[in-house]
Amino acid sequence: MTKKAKLPRYVTPLGTAQYPWLTKPDTKFNPDGDYSVALTFRDDDGQFSTLINNAVEESVAKAKEENKGKKIKESGSPITENDDGSITLKFKLKAKVTPKNGESFEQRPALFDAKGTPLSKDTKIGGGTKMKVAFELVPFYTALAGAGVSLRLKAAQVIDLVEYAGGGDGSAYGFGKEDGYEAKDTPAEEQNFETTVQEETTDF
Repeated sequence: MTKKAKLPRYVTPLGTAQYPWLTKPDTKFNPDGDYSVALTFRDDDGQFSTLINNAVEESVAKAKEENKGKKIKESGSPITENDDGSITLKFKLKAKVTPKNGESFEQRPALFDAKGTPLSKDTKIGGGTKMKVAFELVPFYTALAGAGVSLRLKAAQVIDLVEYAGGGDGSAYGFGKEDGYEAKDTPAEEQNFETTVQEETTDF
């Protein structure tokens, strides 16, 4: 049996995390669970945009070569370009993997602090946390989705932690302080949002 080549690993610049599921998996759309995070950062030199778009093109070319005679569609770029010039990348890692030939196994992203020390699995990493993400570009092709690449989450280094907490302030959602309307103190039970920020997610 031919052993698959190890995929190269990349590390993002420092960015701001959104909807982080890094210490426990999100089971809302997948009962086996997914770890995930969206990271927004500056890519002024276009390094990461070029890297990912080239990988998408290579995945499409490979799919065409392996499926001659079939019309291969491109799944699209996993890059979201923001109005302020930043980009957002969404990373995901399956919590449980069941290979076609072999036993299933569980996995989780490695988490480190600014000094490279492993973080406790109880660390409450919330939206707005400043971090870097280590990831792999994984090519894929299916008739339904087309050909493209996914961003496989491997590890995260937390530089500036924003902890999530039920009934916390807006920083748990990635909001900063601005001049404007100020509400009176509101009891947590009267606030109009979920009490556990990490239970909110989007369908990646």
